[in-house]
Amino acid sequence: MYKKIIILIISVIILVAVTGCDSPVTGPSATKSPNQTQSPSQKENLQMNYTQQEIDLLNAYQEKQAGLVLSAYVANSSTATLTQTSDKIGDLSIIPDNLFGSGTVKYEGFISFAESGRQDIRVNGVDAVITIAYGELRHQTYDDSIEFLAGTYYGIIIEFSLKNVTKDTAITFSSKSAYRLSQTRPTFTGVVNPSDVTPLIDEHLRDAFILNGPDEYYYLIGTYLVKSDDWNHTNEIHIYRSPDLQEWTDLGCVWSMEKDGTWQNELVGNGNHPVWAPELIYVNNTYYIIYSIGWGAMSSQMLRSTTGKVEGPYEDISGKPMLDYIDGSIFCDNDGKVYAVYSDGRIALLDKDMKLTEEPKKLSCLSGMSVGFEGCSILNYNGKYILTSATYNTHLNEDGTTYTTYDCMYAVSDNLYGPYSERRLMLQYGGHNNLFVAKDGKIYSTSFYGRTFSERPAIVEIKIHDNGIITSPYELKNSSHIEEDKKFTLSGSVDSNSKYIIKIKNKAAITVYINGQIAFEARSSANKYYSYEIDPSLIKTDGSANEISYSKERRMEIDAFFEVWS
Repeated sequence: MYKKIIILIISVIILVAVTGCDSPVTGPSATKSPNQTQSPSQKENLQMNYTQQEIDLLNAYQEKQAGLVLSAYVANSSTATLTQTSDKIGDLSIIPDNLFGSGTVKYEGFISFAESGRQDIRVNGVDAVITIAYGELRHQTYDDSIEFLAGTYYGIIIEFSLKNVTKDTAITFSSKSAYRLSQTRPTFTGVVNPSDVTPLIDEHLRDAFILNGPDEYYYLIGTYLVKSDDWNHTNEIHIYRSPDLQEWTDLGCVWSMEKDGTWQNELVGNGNHPVWAPELIYVNNTYYIIYSIGWGAMSSQMLRSTTGKVEGPYEDISGKPMLDYIDGSIFCDNDGKVYAVYSDGRIALLDKDMKLTEEPKKLSCLSGMSVGFEGCSILNYNGKYILTSATYNTHLNEDGTTYTTYDCMYAVSDNLYGPYSERRLMLQYGGHNNLFVAKDGKIYSTSFYGRTFSERPAIVEIKIHDNGIITSPYELKNSSHIEEDKKFTLSGSVDSNSKYIIKIKNKAAITVYINGQIAFEARSSANKYYSYEIDPSLIKTDGSANEISYSKERRMEIDAFFEVWS
């Protein structure tokens, strides 16, 4: 979904499908393209097939991350004495001699099959335990009844003892169809925002959630960090109010676990108050807050405003943990039914008193994969159910170095209970988010990370296409390099539907001027380019040159581009 690749950054995510890929794979011969095996049409639609450019990125990544991670352990030890990449399952030549007779071996990574269906996976020559991972919270010991979806990267763990094994023992791995092995799950990036995201408020607030209120306001809520980096004492729930998504007012603490909690405090003990990921919902003519209690309890529960006002006061209506895991969210469907969604995509219908009426069900992709492992929420938009969830992804730079970000994934279905499409990356750095439709009809995702900040609430405008695919509403229309004369031109009038961007790389923080007026403060970016939206009123539109200047230039190694996004 990225619009262009200037510096190739290929991302590695969890649980993503690779459809239409027909490049060589390892394993048995007579390979097929995954698209050749996708029949019926429903499955093809749920795959949300990738473009050729996206497939090329996946293939380029595969060349860099082929193989599995091999770890070897001394008997009864959880610390590996050897960890390295192995292209072949069963190659014992690299195992230290002292481990034979008592040690253990574990291969861990991801496998993608060229054909859908049962795969008859075998590890011959040793008694091995094979585990298939459908997500961080969903694992299953392999048996021959498991069916796989072609092109999807499943987590795989293969473990066996070296008790009766020597270096000469012949160990082989086989499956019914051709397969690929990968150290990590490959993908490409999601929504590309024209400019780098900036926080809404300068407050430590994780798991940002915004409600488009029934009145003229928006309401912001999230994990409120009282003291820096102390996630055992996120005790207070604060609500912020805004008429325009720009100016925010703190309505104060509406509930405190320490002061207002009763049974909640007994769950955790040790004087800790880990209140996480509260969300605000308006239903039954009043406001509810669903929130999590973290370490020590790992559960979700509910509060209700006793006055019908967003400021509360709020009372507990659960009396005990309502959900058996964190990150509870409330989804109100168009038919008036209300559901609790939580964990890695579990859902249960609620009654009018906001109590569970059924055992939770698992929401899964067509492949059986979960969308993420926490922070799930649902938006029904034009008949498409958009399921979002958070996960940590490892991203791979062109030079082979890696970095990890907390990202937002999504999947799409025509039915609330699924099955859902194979998941895609929506927002790098998006993390635990929610989608909401603004009063002007624009669609936004919340976020609390960005390339230039962390643990501050932010929003990103998105576009949901008819098939559920999510992109930026803006596309790059023009990009011009700002040469040594530090001039750029814009012909024609300023378009209110366009964004005007300076993308810049600079070694230290500087002030950037356009035509002698301050445009923005550019933070130090080292070897990265950061993008800043500029006020169109600063730009000359009569075809004459615009001049850009900087507060400091010596040894700054400044490089910049002028971009127009529409």
